[in-house]
Amino acid sequence: MKQCNMTFFSILFVLLLTACTSSMRDTSTTYHTTQNPHDARYHVLVKAIKANPALPAITELRQVYMLTDRYKMNIATEKAIEDSLFEAMTTDKWSQCLQRAHQVIEHNYLSLNGHYAAMACSFETGKLAQGQYHESLLNMLLEAMWMSGDGESISTAFLSTTSVEITAFIEFHGFEIIQRVSHQKSANTIEVVTLKDPENGELFDWYFNIATQYQDINAHAID
Repeated sequence: MKQCNMTFFSILFVLLLTACTSSMRDTSTTYHTTQNPHDARYHVLVKAIKANPALPAITELRQVYMLTDRYKMNIATEKAIEDSLFEAMTTDKWSQCLQRAHQVIEHNYLSLNGHYAAMACSFETGKLAQGQYHESLLNMLLEAMWMSGDGESISTAFLSTTSVEITAFIEFHGFEIIQRVSHQKSANTIEVVTLKDPENGELFDWYFNIATQYQDINAHAID
């Protein structure tokens, strides 16, 4: 098992986001008419985290998010939404990057990529306090994933909300993805990701519980 320094920002950074695609759509009001009580709880938690970031609230938000209607809508589209950040960051369009990062976070306040971009682009535009807030949020989100498991086995797999989150989580640790394979194990679907440590060439596996996202992707395809 790789032991990782939790000061993730000392590693500057394997830029996360993959090739950019279609432009960002602002659907910030899409989810506010839902009758799903988990969506209401999601908004309460987000409001609390914005006022005072705390690990217990973030941990609960990760659980609640997967029960919301917004999760079911986002699961099939999150990658396309987040991809548009990459172009703005790599072309030094910092104000545009910040705007798009906030749109990503509006869709999913757990987005590792969204908070990373908001942090980096806030610092680049001189918004120090805002950048520090998103840096703190990002570290807490990563810590919350570590609290869900250690990734060493099926029984201790990391709980993941999306495939995009898995990729970001791995790349923030500086590891290279070699292979991803999904397996059905009892009631859970597990993704086994073979990784390479670029410092020493060592290969190892991390296990991720993807049961909820797997079910929602299939349900979305059927719908």
